[in-house]
Amino acid sequence: MINFHNMLIFKCKNCGGDIPALPNENTVICGSCHTTIPSPTSSEQTLFKLGKLMLSEGDFEKADGFFNELLAANADFAPAYIGKLCAELGLHYETQLDVSPVDFSNTENFRKALSCADEQYRRVLEGYMTHELAEVAQTPETKRVGFFKRLWLRLFN
Repeated sequence: MINFHNMLIFKCKNCGGDIPALPNENTVICGSCHTTIPSPTSSEQTLFKLGKLMLSEGDFEKADGFFNELLAANADFAPAYIGKLCAELGLHYETQLDVSPVDFSNTENFRKALSCADEQYRRVLEGYMTHELAEVAQTPETKRVGFFKRLWLRLFN
């Protein structure tokens, strides 16, 4: 039985379905649309894992370096651009973009991620932008609540 918990999951370029990156496999088959696609190399998987680990540990410079190496090998890997964006903003996890007080929608890394993302991941990324736009229209009361929510997440994530 395969333990998917510790595996990298990539998105199918055809349908956006989840595809586990299996070690020692040259190709993988999407479980949703049955398209055969090349498997990411183990070095790409390792670089992505290391980049995410460095983000989670707060070593943003090293994280950025790992994501740069990954993008040198695969310039169309949208999550690596988001990893670089997180490193740039000092965020430990991608999900923190949802509560970031910084408008990142026009940054180079975010624009590149949008251009490389499949449809499903693009919707996730656009959701982060929608959150930013919605926050501008908030009342002072709801802005205070949002501030404390962001503060809580930064302190305890």
